[in-house]
Order: sequence, then C-alpha cells, then structure tokens
Amino acid sequence: MKIPPETHYIRLVRGDIEPLSDLLGRARSRPGSWVNVQPELDPDRPQPSESPLIALFSGRGPANPLGTVVITEGAPIEIGIQHRLGPRFAHQLADAGLAIPETWLVTQDHPRRGLVIDAPVGAPNQVMARWMLATLEHAERAPTTDGVIVEFVEAPSAG
Repeated sequence: MKIPPETHYIRLVRGDIEPLSDLLGRARSRPGSWVNVQPELDPDRPQPSESPLIALFSGRGPANPLGTVVITEGAPIEIGIQHRLGPRFAHQLADAGLAIPETWLVTQDHPRRGLVIDAPVGAPNQVMARWMLATLEHAERAPTTDGVIVEFVEAPSAG
C-alpha cells in the first residue's frame, strides 16, 4: 500500500530564515518532498482583484508571489517563483541586488509561468531560504502581513 505524503502548514515571521532553512533540510532528506512559500495576505486590507477570464489570458502571474522548492532524488533542486513583475525577472532581481547565485541555472524566465532555477544538490539551505524570502518580498504586489505561510509536503520515508 502506498503511503501518501504528509502536508504541514506553518506560519513564519518574515525575515526569520532558520525555520525555513530547517524545513528545506528536512525536505532534502525525503526526496519527493516539496515546500511552497507565500507571503501572508493582510485580511484587513483590500486585495487586488481581477476577473478569472482576464487572469487566464493575461501574461501576468499572481499579485502575491509563490515560491516552490522541489526535491527529486538524483536531480538538481528545483526552485520556482510565480510573480507579477513581467518578463526578464532574473534581470530585475539582479538589478535589485538579489542576483541568482552563479552556481544556479535559470531554466525558465517567463512572465506567466514564472522563474524556474536548478540549484546544485549541495546548495546550502540557508542560502536558498534567504534568497527565496528576499525574492518573494521583492515580488509582492498585494498587501501582506509580517508573516509567510509555508506548506511543506513531506514524502514518506523510503524505509
């Protein structure tokens, strides 16, 4: 019988990279796991809205960015950022002082599908956590709180 993955939701305080770094380490110990990170929307402030039809046909990503780290055994670590900042997001990040580390490879930079990067298996968890949180904060286009919501989908252990 196949054991389904466990999903954990955690609220972190913006800027505190240690808990996210620890979760990335846990995910790396369980290939098939992934981590989604998204700034927490402020429920007391109006949020951007648009028709689902316009969203479907526009070339823009979400106003509240979403970061994802996917761990696959024997493959680079895949980092994705869905955002609303348009084309050439990797260049925008470099201009903002958030350059993608040299050992990481951009595999996609598309305004609607987002930025996808392959990080080497040895990339430090703290570097990935710090870069992701800073990048998400830079890409925010919706009112948020001082928190980030993390969804950790933990693959079952191999044993």
